[in-house]
Amino acid sequence: MTASKRVDRRQGQIAEWAAAISQTNAVLDQRRLELISATERAFDQYQLADQQATALQSGELRATESAVDDAKAAYRFGERGIVEVLDAQRVLQSCGVTWWMHNTTPIRID
Repeated sequence: MTASKRVDRRQGQIAEWAAAISQTNAVLDQRRLELISATERAFDQYQLADQQATALQSGELRATESAVDDAKAAYRFGERGIVEVLDAQRVLQSCGVTWWMHNTTPIRID
């Protein structure tokens, strides 16, 4: 049996292996695209959460800090009672907890 006859007999197996390699490469490319897409979605979610936390920190948190300072000053001058100061501090604490939760909650990737 010559070498060319052996090659001819194995053409079916070679074509089968080549098809399996092509299929594996196609699956690999699909997985790569899925991972890239998931990574981009996760990054977009991260950016949105970061923007929300920044807005919360700069807006609501600063406003409540100012309200506490105002309540303390009014208390010192006898214009408000201690309950108003404590209430302002409670609101500030609530905003701080919300801000903390936005900054420490892990992002879930579906």
